[in-house]
Amino acid sequence: SRFGGIHNLISSILQIINKVLQDLSVDSCINYDNPGIWTNSIPPRKLSAVGMSNKHGYTMHGFAINVDLPLTGFTAIVPCGLTLPVSTLAIETGSQYAVSKIADLIEKEFLKILS
Repeated sequence: SRFGGIHNLISSILQIINKVLQDLSVDSCINYDNPGIWTNSIPPRKLSAVGMSNKHGYTMHGFAINVDLPLTGFTAIVPCGLTLPVSTLAIETGSQYAVSKIADLIEKEFLKILS
């Protein structure tokens, strides 16, 4: 495949998301053991998740970035089976961002690697 398989595709997606977040002054990193983008803090806080599945010839994939949402819902679940906290772009930067703005930035980074 163009990206060298599913694992390389996930790695590329994580790198794109991390670059966008870092460009917005978020001190973030990729954690491949717990796939996603995390803050470089103690404890680390999860900002983005990536998921992919290939079953019976069908591929399902996606990612989520916590842009600006109430985190109260996360108290009722254990996100990704981890007890570490989650955060949002708004919390980490102290700025408000429209989801459409973040989507545009992600799209631009995707287009750079696809061209």
